[in-house]
Amino acid sequence: MEAITTLVDEHRVLEDGLDALESVIKQTEAGKAPPALKIQQLLDFYADFADERHHRKEEAVLIPNLEQSCGGRYLCPHSDTLDRMQREHRSGHRLIGAMRDALPKLSKDPKAREAFLEAARTYVTMQREHIKLEEEDLFPEAEAILVGHDTELMAAYDRRAADAGESRSLREFQEIVDGILAGIQPTIPVPAST
Repeated sequence: MEAITTLVDEHRVLEDGLDALESVIKQTEAGKAPPALKIQQLLDFYADFADERHHRKEEAVLIPNLEQSCGGRYLCPHSDTLDRMQREHRSGHRLIGAMRDALPKLSKDPKAREAFLEAARTYVTMQREHIKLEEEDLFPEAEAILVGHDTELMAAYDRRAADAGESRSLREFQEIVDGILAGIQPTIPVPAST
């Protein structure tokens, strides 16, 4: 089902972003935080891609269609998963905010550094578990329940993107996260050839 495959493909881009954040965590723990601008770009990526694109597809399109097909949220086989998913979306948004708040003082203030690291670690762990939950529990069930609704869901995704003024493709978001990841990776000196 293309509507579910689209969300899974977006998960791969989100996981690349999580890899980038893990690199930021490791470098910051080692006392060598990447440039604040690169971290800001990463947080902007999460706000634009995770919150505004991916989560909105799930919340404004997938969940309402599941609820309608089931005859109501609590008649859906995975209503508890839907509730958890939306709670985690809100928690992720708050954690991004906490990282943003700590970022200006990251290299100067030990409390800000710890606040940033705590939010970042929690975000990475929660998002990896969240992706696994959706892909192993929710999406297979959604495919079974929403069979025959693929064209309708894809059209709703497109309308949602148009209403939000979103015109960037998945490939463009992948390029953004790849550029961020390249910019935050520590440089490894190459030995001179003899």
